[in-house]
Amino acid sequence: MAWGTVRWRVKQAADKLGIKFIEQAPSMHDRDTWQEAFLSNSLRGIEPLGEIKCDERNVFGHESFEVKFGSTEVGERIRQAVLGLTRVTDLRELYMYEYKKSLGGIVV
Repeated sequence: MAWGTVRWRVKQAADKLGIKFIEQAPSMHDRDTWQEAFLSNSLRGIEPLGEIKCDERNVFGHESFEVKFGSTEVGERIRQAVLGLTRVTDLRELYMYEYKKSLGGIVV
């Protein structure tokens, strides 16, 4: 995973809200359990997804599917918490977080 200040803030917000933060790609085989999804980046912040589509042309060979999301409750709670955490990021803090994670000292 690439470093990112918004991703880091999402992790902090999830911790603050008591929401489990798992940093891994979702499994297509578990798509029937997906409840909500969002993207994050430094320009747009937290962007809820209304649906995820995969057609037959995908490079992974998955069957085509579409998952629609009705709620953005968790994403909205995280978005609000991230806004509350927004400040100038001390890159030394971010570096130490990533360094400790790379040593296995932080489980995400």
